[in-house]
Amino acid sequence: MNAAEERVVARLRDAAGAVGETVGEVPPFPEARRTGWWAPVLAAVTAAGAVVVTAAAMTVGVGVVAVGRAPEYFAVGDEHDVVFRRSDTGQETGRFPVPEAGLRFGLLASARDGFYVSASADACATRFFRVRLGPGGEVARAEPLTVELPEGTRPVSMAVSADGARLAYGLSRCPGAGANGVERLGVTDLAGGGSRVFASHREGMVSRLSVTGDGRFVAFQRTGVEVSLSAVDGREVPEGTVSAWRGVFGVKSGIPEVWVLDVGAVGTGTGGGDLGAARRVELRAASDVPMGMHGVRISADGRSFTAALGPVHSDGKGTGVIVRFDAGDGGQTEVLHRDGTSGLRLLGGDASGDHPLVLRGDEIGTVGTDGYRMLLRVREPTGVRIAW
Repeated sequence: MNAAEERVVARLRDAAGAVGETVGEVPPFPEARRTGWWAPVLAAVTAAGAVVVTAAAMTVGVGVVAVGRAPEYFAVGDEHDVVFRRSDTGQETGRFPVPEAGLRFGLLASARDGFYVSASADACATRFFRVRLGPGGEVARAEPLTVELPEGTRPVSMAVSADGARLAYGLSRCPGAGANGVERLGVTDLAGGGSRVFASHREGMVSRLSVTGDGRFVAFQRTGVEVSLSAVDGREVPEGTVSAWRGVFGVKSGIPEVWVLDVGAVGTGTGGGDLGAARRVELRAASDVPMGMHGVRISADGRSFTAALGPVHSDGKGTGVIVRFDAGDGGQTEVLHRDGTSGLRLLGGDASGDHPLVLRGDEIGTVGTDGYRMLLRVREPTGVRIAW
């Protein structure tokens, strides 16, 4: 494998672990257009993450997303700024720069009361901020939050409850602190104070978090996704010729799973918890739904999951589907959106859970009753930081 091929595979593996937790530079908001995206799909594929998806013989009609209004503003960020934009025009309304020299923004999430962002000055020291917007989308207030992380750890994923009362984060050992260690999930009570850390005996990290509206249940995926390439016509991709081979690539991940943990009481004196108590849910897709999982999110009421399914092809062809599943038995309940572009990826959603944020090639958009709507285009779609 030559250097170019190694870079392709490395970016695939990075993309499989990123799933909505980082962002590249965002260009000016353009008019909507369709573009080819051979490179972006290979760079941004598979948030395949972790939900067991199996085919089941069932007939499911195409549904629509709930009719509640989408958020008026959304945020996108890089290491230096979090930029707030109108969701109808893409116009910038406010900007939150790093509050101190040497800090770099990391994770980004949102709740009804504002936007949440992490920042670090080095590989380990992490701080958290809440940003509230004024009536015109301008930054009205930014305040530091009290979140105490276990010594020698850093957050690799973050989610917040709809009311802003609970912050959940997946933890990893800091660079230089030895092996990655066991999986750990932290939850902080932002309203009453105190934190609780749940740990398992498994090595690795939990990531791609989503939280129910009241913050009681946290859904997560596990790292260690294996990514492989194959020709879509069934032929084997010749070893050592990935970059030169002119066929169409298909990209897939290993077996996906989703886990849900009841975090119960959180606060001073509650002690640690057992991550091994998390419930594993197998999602059963209808036979007419294309396979391949690219992101999943628990609903605000905890009764359903929304997931992006479909093949990822290097030529941008295929079908992407946003599907809703019952959180109890894992059965498919409705198809929210079908798209003629492969690689459709679920990045997140609003506090209500009714308006999914998706990555579609080099576009970030949302799905509603009127179908897909573009919000903005990004130059580097691998691991986009966006929230609304």
